[in-house]
Amino acid sequence: MSQEWLPYSHEYWGVSFDYPADWQVDVPDFESLLAQVQDVPEGYSVDPAGEKTLYTVGHEVKLYPTGDANGKAISLRIRSYTLPPGETLEDWVMTMRELSYKDRIGEGWTEDYSLALIPFPGEHSPAIDDLLLESIEGEDALNASIWIALGKVVYQVDITNPDPALMEIAQRFVSSLEFDAAKQQELAESAPFAGDISHIRSLIEQADRELSSQEAP
Repeated sequence: MSQEWLPYSHEYWGVSFDYPADWQVDVPDFESLLAQVQDVPEGYSVDPAGEKTLYTVGHEVKLYPTGDANGKAISLRIRSYTLPPGETLEDWVMTMRELSYKDRIGEGWTEDYSLALIPFPGEHSPAIDDLLLESIEGEDALNASIWIALGKVVYQVDITNPDPALMEIAQRFVSSLEFDAAKQQELAESAPFAGDISHIRSLIEQADRELSSQEAP
């Protein structure tokens, strides 16, 4: 018997998807999060009914099996760095991973895995501009990701403790994703993003300088 799936709609991001009926969906209390914002940029509002809502970029929608003690989960996130015209999602992901690697090496940590990006093997919403599956192998490969480019906004689907069955569920989840065009446009124009891929590259240059200074006699 095939597994039952249920629909879910996320009003703040304008995203809808299907998920297994025996899974839980955790969504942040965005009204409480917005109410905690101390520095509201000019033209923004912490009131969801305001003309220009301050979206909480960086928070996640998390799905996980009910009663599962193995830590398996699927998380949907909006990343805080955008993808400008003329740049590819592949370059964006590899640049972000390079920054993560440099930060961790600076902390004395090493990574034992190999990473490759491949086209997403399933169907997907025509609203999506690019979609890549991140294939990771190695002892430290505790997560996998599916990356989604929707205009300049980058979504990450993070899969924790992946195995073939969980990856199959994650791919079906991604295939079910639908995006409200008006909400996505509002998000792209009003979300407090930290910068774009050029800012990531500047952080990598800074990390290189710091690593060089640590290595200098």
